[in-house]
Amino acid sequence: AGESGDVEVGEGPHGSFESLEGVPGVTDDEIRVALLSTGEANPIGYCLLQCQADGIQAYFDWRNSQGGIHGRDLVLDVIDDEFANNQLRAAEIIDGGEHFAVIGSPIMGTGFIDLADAGVPVYASTVQSDIAAGVENIFTPVGTICILCPAKRNIWPVQDAGASKVGILGFGIAQASKDCVAGQKASYDTWGGPLGIEAVYVNDDLPFGLANGVGPEVSAMQRAGVDFIQTCMDQNSVLVLEEELERQGMGDVPIVLPNAYGDEAYLTTNAALLEGDYIGLQYRPLEADPAGTDLGALVEWMENGDAAITDWAIISWINADQLFRGLLAAGPQFDQQKVVDATNQFTASTSGGLTHAIDWTRQHDSPTPDDAVTHGPALDCIAYVTVQDGKAVLVGDEEKPHLCWDPTIDEYEDPVATSFAG
Repeated sequence: AGESGDVEVGEGPHGSFESLEGVPGVTDDEIRVALLSTGEANPIGYCLLQCQADGIQAYFDWRNSQGGIHGRDLVLDVIDDEFANNQLRAAEIIDGGEHFAVIGSPIMGTGFIDLADAGVPVYASTVQSDIAAGVENIFTPVGTICILCPAKRNIWPVQDAGASKVGILGFGIAQASKDCVAGQKASYDTWGGPLGIEAVYVNDDLPFGLANGVGPEVSAMQRAGVDFIQTCMDQNSVLVLEEELERQGMGDVPIVLPNAYGDEAYLTTNAALLEGDYIGLQYRPLEADPAGTDLGALVEWMENGDAAITDWAIISWINADQLFRGLLAAGPQFDQQKVVDATNQFTASTSGGLTHAIDWTRQHDSPTPDDAVTHGPALDCIAYVTVQDGKAVLVGDEEKPHLCWDPTIDEYEDPVATSFAG
């Protein structure tokens, strides 16, 4: 590992060729990887399988253009779990032995533990944090996170907007949504008092899809004086909420949006409703200065593939990069376990400056509400953009776009503008 607590990556070709036998998905010419995620049957409405495939393929194209890794091309097979068949598809991947690793963030990753138990390196997203916690061969972009925990990043946009009374909305049907609401509320309970910020309306029992609208809930928020809204919902449901806020004269109340980054159709079509809303990002935004990072390569190779640069594409690019760095660090006699072991030596991995530094010797386990430090990042970071005229506009410094907090400090302090560029 290099001085940065990561593997040094040059211009390529990367690593060196040695013939291998008996390694799943590996021939003398290629390393085959499966994307296992949810396609057309996805009930949430935004692009998962295709956008994730776009990000991985762009990354593989980039590395293959440099001569690949250990003398082999990275090859992607796209597998649709059709929403309900994740465990079945995972079993087929395990039994088939034709894939070295699995990348993906499906709606229901019911087969991911089976993949991990079979020794397959798995690269997922924060959505799978509950599955990933404590599992040495499931990797997520910024380490295993605690959705239930208070987080200073929830305080910052409320302050930035000059607001003080927060409404928090989530679904009753999804435990992840309820946990997200609990974590949001805990954030204001923990740090809000001295800052004059409080959660005045909390509802984690809304029906998925909001078929009956949110009229009474918005009326209740209006009575409570809500001037900022955090959501633990999908972006279609957020539109239902936005329309009702507009109807009741609360259209100017800012909302933190879910996965809408890079979704140009969503942002432009609904520009008036979304004006002034925030989007929080785990990675360096496209609007930041790309110098010293892989952001320029991401944009170039996504555009080469005529792919939309969306939230899920960027997350999946980072997944692919984590696999690549593990392969490189494992050396030419690599196998699945050696790649896992090599990745788990990284103490400050940033995927080419795209994320804050992850320490895989500590961050497979989740932080807890009582202990944010032992298994938390050295710096807890987020970047924010706001929606202005249907476009994402960076909040903060183009060279240092990450807002970072030191988890060892209990009190809320203003974040430090930070860059993870090389």
